[in-house]
Amino acid sequence: MKRRVRLLCRSGLLCAVLCVCALIRIPVGAVPMTFAVFGVLLCGSLLPPSYAALPVCVYLFLGAIGVPVFSSMTGGIGALFGPTGGFLLAYPLLALIPAVIFSCHKRVIALDGVCGIALAAVTDMLAMSVCYMAGTAYYAWTAHISFGAALGVCVLPFLFADILKIALCLWITRILSRHLPML
Repeated sequence: MKRRVRLLCRSGLLCAVLCVCALIRIPVGAVPMTFAVFGVLLCGSLLPPSYAALPVCVYLFLGAIGVPVFSSMTGGIGALFGPTGGFLLAYPLLALIPAVIFSCHKRVIALDGVCGIALAAVTDMLAMSVCYMAGTAYYAWTAHISFGAALGVCVLPFLFADILKIALCLWITRILSRHLPML
């Protein structure tokens, strides 16, 4: 029972962090750069697989019912089905992939040594690739452009910033995993 309460509290806090991170945005073009990806990766890093997608799904639900938690303080079901909706809809997978791999490799949770950090970085990059592909395919479909052209709009301008977000997530996960009780 205590474990479940801790997990729900941690999920709620991570949902709040995700909501705040999504509001931090830098206009880059058709697809804004936000820190939402960072918040989603934290969910996958700090929660077990059975809970990792929960704060992300709550975030998507809040946005879908009109709470302005998406980029540019927008909300509503239209944001989920707009040109960048594919990225939003891929967020649960972005959280779930690291959670599943981290749960299989307990060493990664504490990010011990070079192997743990490298595995965590590769895992987060794999999860980002899945999110990129889903979001880019959806963007190409809604914008009626080729997948290659959509990659130039949706992925290339964000690669460096997303690598920095992954590094920041790994650093914060390492710090928090030392101070939070492991679940």
